[in-house]
This record gives sequence, C-alpha cells and structure tokens, in this order.
Amino acid sequence: MGEPLWAFLLKLLFPPLCAAFLASLVTYWLSRRRFILERWWDRKADTYAKIIGSLVALTYSLDRWVRYEEEKEFEQEGPSPRAKKEYEAVSAEYDEVQTQIERAATEGDYIISEKAANALLQLVRQLRKPPEQLYQEPTWYDFFEKLHTDLGEARNCLQTMRDEARSDLRVK
Repeated sequence: MGEPLWAFLLKLLFPPLCAAFLASLVTYWLSRRRFILERWWDRKADTYAKIIGSLVALTYSLDRWVRYEEEKEFEQEGPSPRAKKEYEAVSAEYDEVQTQIERAATEGDYIISEKAANALLQLVRQLRKPPEQLYQEPTWYDFFEKLHTDLGEARNCLQTMRDEARSDLRVK
C-alpha cells in the first residue's frame, strides 16, 4: 500500500490553503491601507473646505466692514440704520470667523500643508496687529488702512489656501 489517505489529502490541499490564506492577508492589508489613506484624504478635504469657507466669510465681512466705515466717514448723514444693523452682524461674524481661523492656524501643518499653515499664521499675525501709530491714538485713517491691509492679506491667504488644497489633494 502507499501512503495513508490523510497524508495524500494534506499534500493535495495544504499548498492551495496556504496560498489562499496568504492572499487573504495581503488583500486585507492592502484594503485597510487604502481605507486609511482615503479617510485621511477625506479629513484633509474637509479641513481645507472649512478653512476656505472661513476665509471667504472673513473676506466678505472685512469687505462689508470697509464699506461701512467709508459710508460712516464720507456720507453726510452717516451710515443708515440698515447699515448699522448690518455692521453689527458683520462684526459678530468677523469675531467668530477670526476664532475659527486662529484655531486652524494653531493646528498647524498636522493635516494641511506647511505652506498653507504658514499662510494662516501670517494672516493671524496681521489680524492681531494693531494700527501702525506708536506714540499717539490711532486715527480713523490708520484704522481704515489696517482694514484694507487685513482684507488684502485675507485675499492672499485665501488664494494660497486654494492653491495648496488643489496641490495637496491632487485636484485639478
């Protein structure tokens, strides 16, 4: 007689079972890795979207604030009651958005690119910077000039953030 039946079956079935087990492990590892990368990409995309949304809101509120200050200074009657009410809403939105941007800047380059994080930090520094007068009370012009500078810096940061999001997320 030859070899026992169980030895024959073991020789016959063991190599394919080992190959199937090894293939399932490799498949599991690759699919888990892809899943983690996709989730990380989703987190990056969400973070960029939130930051860009905050920057758009900041730009909008600064633009409305500049218009309000112009109306207040150059109109003979001063700002209209509607403009005053809008100013209060814009001021509250500005405070909220500035806080969101400061939080994103504090997170730094954990999720977003280093260039995007640096652009946010530069914007936060600009927003916190007082008007340029050192020895006297800032004038309306100093304040108005600072608003324009803040608005320009916010627009630059927004463009940098859009470019970095496209690059970092590999979106055309």
